[in-house]
Amino acid sequence: MDTTAPARSCSVTILFRIINMKKQVRLNTLQKISHYLDIELPVECSQYEKTTSEVFNYTKRLLAQLDAPKIHAAVVHVGGTSGKGTVCYMLDAILRAHDQRSALIISPHVYDSRERIQLNGQLAPEKLYIKLVNSVLTAAHRMSDVGEKPSYTGIMAAISILGSTQKRVDYIVVEAGLGGPYDVTNVIGDTNSHAILTQVGPDDQTGTAKDVSEIVKSGSTVTALKQAQSVNTAFEKKAMSVGANINWVESHKDYQTDNAVLALRAAQAIAERDGWHFDSEVARIATQTIYIPGRYEKRVLHDTLVILDGAHNPQNLVALSHRLKNELHDDLTIVFALSSTKDILRSLEPLASICRRLIITEFFADQGYIHRPSHSAAIIKSAAEQLNFNHVVIEPKSDKALSQATKCSKTVLVTGSFYLLSEVDKGFS
Repeated sequence: MDTTAPARSCSVTILFRIINMKKQVRLNTLQKISHYLDIELPVECSQYEKTTSEVFNYTKRLLAQLDAPKIHAAVVHVGGTSGKGTVCYMLDAILRAHDQRSALIISPHVYDSRERIQLNGQLAPEKLYIKLVNSVLTAAHRMSDVGEKPSYTGIMAAISILGSTQKRVDYIVVEAGLGGPYDVTNVIGDTNSHAILTQVGPDDQTGTAKDVSEIVKSGSTVTALKQAQSVNTAFEKKAMSVGANINWVESHKDYQTDNAVLALRAAQAIAERDGWHFDSEVARIATQTIYIPGRYEKRVLHDTLVILDGAHNPQNLVALSHRLKNELHDDLTIVFALSSTKDILRSLEPLASICRRLIITEFFADQGYIHRPSHSAAIIKSAAEQLNFNHVVIEPKSDKALSQATKCSKTVLVTGSFYLLSEVDKGFS
């Protein structure tokens, strides 16, 4: 996990005190749950860094503690470096437009932790979600009592997976995590599985593609985006090893189109496999009428168009800049923050040609227990000057950065991190 931790000397005491408190005093409102899951829980777990295999096995044991019902719905597993969240939302909408019942498991969330488990196109109902969270935390507490170190990723995954069993659904659409055989979402298994393989980033493509393809299970049907030959070869090798056939989608060199076509082709393949009628026009309309949090999301604040996009790696930021060039001709101000684990120069570079003003900010700036710190604004400013950005200023407080941006131009882009989006969202209420 890319987290920082307080000194270990007091960590065990803090962890026991907080989790024990939550067992005795239930989290009985969404507000309390939001604070705990977004702030307290990551801090508690941050001192217990786990390998992917440890998180995977922890999650399996946690679900066993919960005696989670067996999953009978068909699983659609979506993996890749870019586009997987969007493809998940699109496919879920297409399935529902064809009267198929669905559960959608997404990670990370942007504004509301219930985004991680959506049932038939709706956030998990409040009462159900409160029950889910308390059930999982109680089980996690029992495990901690016997020395089982907690995992934030495992706990959040368990909430979503348990939630997907609470209503009768035909399909569970799952966004994979980092990939690899021990990706935490692989605990769901291979129930009538369909795998969708999206765009793979430019770094270590063979290794990344191999990890991404680990969601392909024995007997899976597969829909994959055709891309660099090294990526295609890695996908093919995995499919051949488990006896799966790949339905290839040709890239249109446009990420919006590629994502939509992947979702459409996958839905068509699933319909053919499962014996229901696929209507291409119904599907097309479904992909065009969905709301996806933090993905080129347009809002208005003080008569200013504000685009919220959680692009947080160079590949996503390149795609975002291309879209902005094609769709906008306004004087653009960008509010930008970046996780401390990300490459600053490569992330900023795609924005240089479209940005008239860059307002650099930070997230979690006023938290006394920062668990996912951003790069300091000063370091980002130095990189922006190396790239010859025209007008660069620093405003460490994200809410003030957004307010300042709306006074500069009629179009504002907020990007660089979903955590930044989560913070500035409060300024719209």
